[in-house]
Amino acid sequence: MTHDRLRAQRSPGEIIKAITRTNEFLKEASTLDRRKAGKVALVGAALSAAPKIVDRFKEQKGARYEATKSDEMRQLELMAILPDWLKAQQKLDKHRDKMTRRERIKTLEPVVAFNKIVREMIDTEQYTTISQIKRFVSGTLLYAGYSKEEIAYAENTAGIAINGMRHEIAAESVLSSLPEVYGIDGASAEEEFDGKDIIVTYRGVTLGIDIKSSQQNAEEANRRARWYSDRGDYVAIWSGFKNSDFGDGLIPSREQIKSRQEYFRAVMDRAIEDVSADNNVIKFYR
Repeated sequence: MTHDRLRAQRSPGEIIKAITRTNEFLKEASTLDRRKAGKVALVGAALSAAPKIVDRFKEQKGARYEATKSDEMRQLELMAILPDWLKAQQKLDKHRDKMTRRERIKTLEPVVAFNKIVREMIDTEQYTTISQIKRFVSGTLLYAGYSKEEIAYAENTAGIAINGMRHEIAAESVLSSLPEVYGIDGASAEEEFDGKDIIVTYRGVTLGIDIKSSQQNAEEANRRARWYSDRGDYVAIWSGFKNSDFGDGLIPSREQIKSRQEYFRAVMDRAIEDVSADNNVIKFYR
């Protein structure tokens, strides 16, 4: 990320100010007495208007929207999803075990959307550190009048999600560098519900890979998966990276990627052997 691009990143307050000049905001705020409405109410109207502004740009750009998306538009997308993302995370934390599969998949939708937007920011090097993204999240919620507890929860939850994401990026980077890999696709909401982060075709065998940030977490996930006969294509794998390998950064270096290639070959070779031998039993991957 260049210094000029970093300086051009707009703060949550600047983006909200821009939103208040749109027709979408005027419609959202039409029921408010703007002479009496406080800052929190006006920011709430701005956040409610944000998804509608995104939809307008998508309609205007059509198929060109994704290819022409600016840094500011990605910031707006992230801001637009934050209230629903926060509600979804809180609901999952409190009621996950009591929810049906259908309810959990539905609740996961804003979480998947949040992950998609943040991943785009990382892939395009709009942000290059965890701290930058967490500051944008907490800054938006602070500006919108959320409590200290809610902001702390959101910042911690976002940090956990982004840390997992950088392990996924690192693993994908290594897998993409292997000639034995024929394709890597992102997981759908339903596949994410089943624990899969990416769908990988390796030596002609397609697996749903759950990338973990430690070997212990991978072993525990595989142990749990052994009890589910409908998860025969699932395998949890350690990314091969420690958190300290990243520091505050998000993307591994070329040297780090190259140094993990043999590890991933060994892990993937064993995975396809075990899955091919018994599609209903998931063994451990060390």
